[in-house]
This record gives sequence, C-alpha cells and structure tokens, in this order.
Amino acid sequence: MNTHHYDLVVCIRCHAHLDFVLDTAASVSYNTDPKRTRVTFAVDGGCTSFAAQLQKVVDPSLVYVSPTHWGWGAGLWSLLTDSILTFDSRFSYSHFQSIDYDTLYIAPGADQKVLDLITDESIGLIGCYNKDDPGWRQKYHLHQASFEKTFGIVPKTYGPGERMRGSYMTLTRSLIETMRARGMWKPPYSVARQYTVMPDDHLATLFTRMCEMEIVDTSSFAYCMWNADGDLCGREKNGIAVVHPTKMSARNKGRDCDVRIRNYFRKLRGETEMLK
Repeated sequence: MNTHHYDLVVCIRCHAHLDFVLDTAASVSYNTDPKRTRVTFAVDGGCTSFAAQLQKVVDPSLVYVSPTHWGWGAGLWSLLTDSILTFDSRFSYSHFQSIDYDTLYIAPGADQKVLDLITDESIGLIGCYNKDDPGWRQKYHLHQASFEKTFGIVPKTYGPGERMRGSYMTLTRSLIETMRARGMWKPPYSVARQYTVMPDDHLATLFTRMCEMEIVDTSSFAYCMWNADGDLCGREKNGIAVVHPTKMSARNKGRDCDVRIRNYFRKLRGETEMLK
C-alpha cells in the first residue's frame, strides 16, 4: 500500500477511447497538486481488452478492473462501490471523486475548489446538483416503492426531484465511513442493479440522505450537463474549472467535436502533440 496520504482520489470511469481517457487524466494531473490528488481509473468487467491496453501505459495499481460486467445505470453504482473499496486498500486517501472519461479539468486548483467545500463532517456528497429535476421526480415516484422495499424508507430530508450528476461527484470520507458503519458497501446496496433501475447518481443522492448527510453544489465552478448548451472552449475564462461532456451530446458518436475541444485545452496546457 502506498503510504502517502492523498486528500482526493479522482477516479475516471472508462470503457473505451484510450486516447481520450489519457487526455482526461492529463487534464486532471495538470490542474491539480500531485501531493494532494491521485488520478485513478475504473474499468467495467465487460471491457477487459480495453483495461489491458490501459494498464500497458499507466501504472496498473492505478487501474481497477471489475471482475463483474456491471453495465450502465444502477450497475455503475456497483462499479463505484468496488472502486472505493479497492483504492481504500491501495492508497491512503480522504475523499473519492468519480468522473466520466469525457469530463475535463480546465483550470488550475480544481481539486482545491472541492476540498474547500468540505467544511463539516455532515457533508457527504459534492458535485453538480439539481434540487428539483421534474423528469427525475416523476421517475422517482414510479420506483420509490420498490426501492424502499429493499433499501429502506427514504427520509423526508430527500426531495423527490433531487439528483447529482454522475459525471462529476465527490463522496467525502464522512459519507464513506458512515455508509461502511451502516453496512451500505455490502449487498443489497452494493449490488443495487439487482433490485432497482435507479442509476448511480440518483442512488448516491438517496443514500446520502439516508445517511442523514448534506449535499453541496459545485455549479459555480463546474459545468456538467447531459448535453452541453454551447461551446466549452473558453469556459475557463469565466471561472469554470471542470466541464462535461467534451462530446457535447450523449448521443454524439463522432470524434470531431471531442478532438476540437480537447485540443483547445491541450494547447492551454502547453502540449505540442494534438489529438487526431
């Protein structure tokens, strides 16, 4: 086990696009303090060939490869669970941040901005937070009964439209240890997809409220959407330190948009080799 203590582990969940994943990692490393923040990777069990490629170019101890093919939605919660527990055994760290492969750090001190928000042990979850998402509120009411049958009653402190964006969310050490004490890193919680279709970011929000902990929003310095509402280039000029998604749309299958946006920020980082 690495004896150095990190304030933050940033874990990039990925399954393809090796050059983009490495670019995301480079963006995190460039805009954080290596003494304070450790960059890691989580790969789903259905993507072993990609994991092998990744482990050839980065330290294998930084890569968690799940033995299980968890898939999307609620399966991502299990990948997150496994990643937290695995890196707990490999590194000494305080807080755990999960990001998507198409989330970029674009300004120095992006890690410190999050750490500065952890001012109290009551804070459990930090990220781009929506207090009342109408679409999610409707889905929550649809699935609430089946969720509570397995995981327990949702407290009144949870607002039915609350949701955290999974592309950029931080679980504090207080939340990690509270969940551990309550057995929430074990089944049925750790294998939530067997019991619910609720995705990982909604589960993180629900479990945080069930642990009687607070949620802090990072929208003042992190722009994270399902589909970007405009060009991401230049956002660093407006106090934004983190952006998602580089591909602009969750359904965008081409590389052109990704490459253009990433190369803009690569130039800002002083890199001479551009993506193609």
